Amino acid sequence: MKKVLTVIFLAVFAAVLGFAIVMISMSESTDVLDLVTPTDAVKTAHESGGIFEVKPELSISYDGNMRCYSIVWIPEAHELQVSVKSNNSTYEKLGANKADGYDFMLYDVESEIEYRTYTEEREYEGRYSYFRLVFEGVEFDEDVSLELIMFPKGKETPYSYFMLHESGEALKTYKLSKEEIALIGE
Repeated sequence: MKKVLTVIFLAVFAAVLGFAIVMISMSESTDVLDLVTPTDAVKTAHESGGIFEVKPELSISYDGNMRCYSIVWIPEAHELQVSVKSNNSTYEKLGANKADGYDFMLYDVESEIEYRTYTEEREYEGRYSYFRLVFEGVEFDEDVSLELIMFPKGKETPYSYFMLHESGEALKTYKLSKEEIALIGE
């Protein structure tokens, strides 16, 4: 009887551990929408070497509802591309429709300028929604603190926010991958 209980315990333990490993590996997928969106600005900036990336101090929003894993800045075109993911359970919390997604806004903390015009690519994988946002007309440099704010679709009350860049953080040169270069047609 003791051996049977030991085998059952070990089997349950192995199943729980296996489930946890699968869930963790699914939650860390960063290959969805990780390529830059091939805009004209990206093509021009690639030719001149003017693409930068931002590495935020924290990659998760203050409330844990949004995670950022890619920020690309093209100064010549004033274009900022951001990739974020959100757990699909957030739609239920908000009473929102997954097909509608969210509204996003960039917010310049010092000047209080709001950037609400963007294009969006969206994909779903497992429990997550992935968003690639391309904001144009953004005034940004190393001395600007910039937040990304997520709203329920059509609402004005913010649901989640994330500090994309703190004033004084360095920008690093971004090198396009072979896949990204192929996307822009070079």
